[in-house]
Amino acid sequence: ASLTSGGGSSFTKAQHTNFWKPVMRKIIETILQAKVNKFDKGAPKRRIAFLWWGNEALKTRKALEPVLQVFEGDLEITHIQHSNPAAQGDKFVQSPNHFTAVNTALAKGGLE
Repeated sequence: ASLTSGGGSSFTKAQHTNFWKPVMRKIIETILQAKVNKFDKGAPKRRIAFLWWGNEALKTRKALEPVLQVFEGDLEITHIQHSNPAAQGDKFVQSPNHFTAVNTALAKGGLE
């Protein structure tokens, strides 16, 4: 999932971000709680990976940390960071390749 702001908005970037923070927190909390409720502890599907592309994504991760920390003992949470594809050109697919890291995380979780 991705939350972006387009041009022409009457909101500043900060206003847009502040508007969406509680929504993002609730969405992530709901997804994580559903995984805890649905799958037995230790089950492969009790894993989740978050992909963080670029500095703005890392700011989002920081904003979500309080929610993520609540579930750390119940879920295996993997964080995969990489540069923003729009800002890096060909660097995005050079080593270390972000998609290789994603595929490794999926394979570990039995979700290939």
